[in-house]
Formats: sequence, structure tokens, C-alpha cells
Amino acid sequence: MTFTFEDDRFSYGEQRFVTLGLLAGIPVSVVHTESEHEIRVISFRKATKRESQIYFDEIQN
Repeated sequence: MTFTFEDDRFSYGEQRFVTLGLLAGIPVSVVHTESEHEIRVISFRKATKRESQIYFDEIQN
């Protein structure tokens, strides 16, 4: 299960999304953009403690 939300903290010049989920039981964060033809991954990393908490709070609801 994943949780995706728009990253609107800054004016990036493009719409960015953050997807939080688990990979082999480890919370991860994927930042990406979407266009009509493709999804471009900007970053993929282990989730921070805050991001992990957001993820677990969301999937419990």
C-alpha cells in the first residue's frame, strides 16, 4: 500500500508528488513528476521519521 500527495512546499516550476510506501518492510519516499507521456522519478530514498509517521498514520485510516 502507498500514500501519494502533492509536494507544494516550494515553487518548483512543475507539479511534484511524494509517494510513501514500504520496500522490503522499510519505509521509502519517492518524489516524482507526471506528464501526459511519462513519470519522471526525481528522488528515491529511505523515508525520514516524519515521513514514516505520515505513512503509518495514513494507512491506518
